[in-house]
Amino acid sequence: AVLLDNFIRSVNEEKLRAAVTDEQERMRRLGVSRADQGHPLAPLLEALSRYTSEEDLTRRIQKVFKALDTDRRGAVGFHGLQEGLKKMAQLRPQMHLSSDDFARMTRDGALCNRRGMLDPSALEKMLRRELEDYLHSRVAQAYEEKLQSQEGWAAALLGGVKL
Repeated sequence: AVLLDNFIRSVNEEKLRAAVTDEQERMRRLGVSRADQGHPLAPLLEALSRYTSEEDLTRRIQKVFKALDTDRRGAVGFHGLQEGLKKMAQLRPQMHLSSDDFARMTRDGALCNRRGMLDPSALEKMLRRELEDYLHSRVAQAYEEKLQSQEGWAAALLGGVKL
């Protein structure tokens, strides 16, 4: 059983690496870098950043999971996450998740189960970490803006302090 689990995990990791390589090549051909795009989940993270308590954030993430888990399997993988994000029409601009983004956000699959899927608690852990990083980057951006002018920094600073 252990050998089978290790084999399945190895196959999934190899598939993920191949998908990352393919996506990087596609992005290179398009001449697009990650720095040009901002955070791939920015509209979602912006919506999540409006939470009022830890419980509220958990409820918001649970709603996101339900929206992404369209086949009701109780877990969502790269393709399900990618497609589910595209269907969140209320969040603009439309989000695009690359396999490279998925690998980074899942710590190269460490948050995933042996099938390469995220269960609700793993998705929450991932989104909380991404939200923290997103708010920290907003604080850093606000700091830079503060050096230039006195506008637009308070909300980002308070968002970072919220964490």
